[in-house]
Amino acid sequence: MKTAVVLMPWYSREHPAPELALLIALLKKKKHSVTVFDVNNEMFNKYYSNRKYWKYITDFNISKERNREFHNEAREIFEYFASRILSTAPDVVVFKILGNNHANSDFLADIIHAKNPGMKIVFSGVNVTRDIEVAPYANRDNVLPYFDYLVCGEDLKALPDVLDAIESGSENPLIDYKKVGNVLNCLGGPLVEDFDGLPYFDYTDFDFASYASPDKCAIFTSKGCPWRCSYCMDWKTQNKYRSMSGRRIFSDLEHQINTHANIRHFRFTDSTINGNIASLNEFCELMINARGSGLREIDWGGDAIIRREMDKPLLQKMRKAGCGGLGFGIESGSQKVLDKMNKHFAVPVAEEVLKNTAEAGIFTSINIIVGFPTETAEDFGRTMEFVSRNRTHIGEVRITHFGCRIPFDSTIYNDPGAYGLAGTEYENWATKDGLNNCEERERRFELLCGNVVSLGIKLMVGGRPQKVRSKEAPQNG
Repeated sequence: MKTAVVLMPWYSREHPAPELALLIALLKKKKHSVTVFDVNNEMFNKYYSNRKYWKYITDFNISKERNREFHNEAREIFEYFASRILSTAPDVVVFKILGNNHANSDFLADIIHAKNPGMKIVFSGVNVTRDIEVAPYANRDNVLPYFDYLVCGEDLKALPDVLDAIESGSENPLIDYKKVGNVLNCLGGPLVEDFDGLPYFDYTDFDFASYASPDKCAIFTSKGCPWRCSYCMDWKTQNKYRSMSGRRIFSDLEHQINTHANIRHFRFTDSTINGNIASLNEFCELMINARGSGLREIDWGGDAIIRREMDKPLLQKMRKAGCGGLGFGIESGSQKVLDKMNKHFAVPVAEEVLKNTAEAGIFTSINIIVGFPTETAEDFGRTMEFVSRNRTHIGEVRITHFGCRIPFDSTIYNDPGAYGLAGTEYENWATKDGLNNCEERERRFELLCGNVVSLGIKLMVGGRPQKVRSKEAPQNG
């Protein structure tokens, strides 16, 4: 079946999206003909006047007015891409939902449907956790875009099954899914259990030179997270933790290196790359052996959790295997706050891991969450002290937002009383005692930014480097 796979703005364009590359590989494995339209990257490159909108990549609370402004300005561009997609005569158009691209996917889908009412349209990977019988799609205001199928949650198994159903004209392949109309809720499964059985990520249809980092490739080797942090949704939307073996990870990297001559850097986009220590250890040993046997040298990195197993021998092995950087979700320097976040490490262990990582020659980056609901002024002070105390072992501090957000259906959202919350608004929340509110979180944000810069540590806010504190947190473009 001829399939058009589409990625809309706004999403990072540092490198081709690995979620798209694996989806393409899965569809080709099922003998579907695939044409890729990375509208996100192409629109940014060709239509310079619209580049300002890419700052909304991580702003999941973007206003309807701003969306309408973009759609009005870029209507002709959307019409052009709709015509281009339809000119390939696909049997089905699949919109891959990633990051903050749902509104623009909706808009193009409606244009395609207007041009060709008979075209099958699928939204895949919609990242919502609410009851789909009540609200099948986030932020829709009860006005849905046109679709024939909408897949909520992990789509590695579900999307090929949906295409099988469309091709056969029967819904028999979909009997295992929780289904309301044409909405499939995959948040509870069925899931791909055997990650070693997945095909290699397929980047053959992408022009790496057109992306911001043309020598960088990304893959993910796992889904989910072994932890259950109270502010995070990854472990809910991605379900239980599953990972590739070290040998399978190595074989994919080896395949990409041999297929794409210009690749020099790899990023693992997993929630954590050290969820399976045995797998990580095996991968490192295979990389060391391969590098010694002539495999082109590349460096790699990703995000990791703090755990005691990240000791000196393992970190030194990782560096020898090509690991160039690790990002750790430290989030707070207060043990009391870490415990309420449901982190599984003690502050001294975090300091030891950072020290061992830096001394192994691996660049260290840490995430900080400002203004967690139970964070007091004293707790925030401990975070400031943590950064100062460990400054020689911290290469970068990342702050995604001004202050802690409360995602729908997160542990914090579902049990606000346990965190002293007066309400569960996404950003504009406050504690019952009034001591933790938007103004206070912004004040702490400013203080932390100033402290990081004064210590000479690289500061990243919303994905962009900052030399001074910013009144508008920029987004990753």
